[in-house]
Amino acid sequence: MIREIDINVFCGQLSPTAGRAIVREWDGRARRRRALKFLGGFWALAAISIVIPIAHFVLVPVFFLVGIISAFIIAFQSSQIFGGAAECPACGEIFKVAKNLNRWPVSDVCEHCSANLRLEQPL
Repeated sequence: MIREIDINVFCGQLSPTAGRAIVREWDGRARRRRALKFLGGFWALAAISIVIPIAHFVLVPVFFLVGIISAFIIAFQSSQIFGGAAECPACGEIFKVAKNLNRWPVSDVCEHCSANLRLEQPL
């Protein structure tokens, strides 16, 4: 399920501005399917790297373990910020909200003035 939420953007002592963030949420079945896709992808890379001389001693175990670890992490990730837009309090330009974990407050950087921003959900 995809939903839009209102956010407040803070930059130091400047007055906050408003914006919108897009949050995607997964149910248990979708999380498992997504985790299996990541696991399969990394294990496919491990299988392909078997034929690479010398490097296969490192690549195969690394891709195998990264597949297990990433699948485990993704299986427990119930939601993610997929993007959005907001006005930067420092320069007044509209910036894109970066893809991030759905843990508030979120830190971001304005793509126009490079100001460090703090994104929060309104109470």
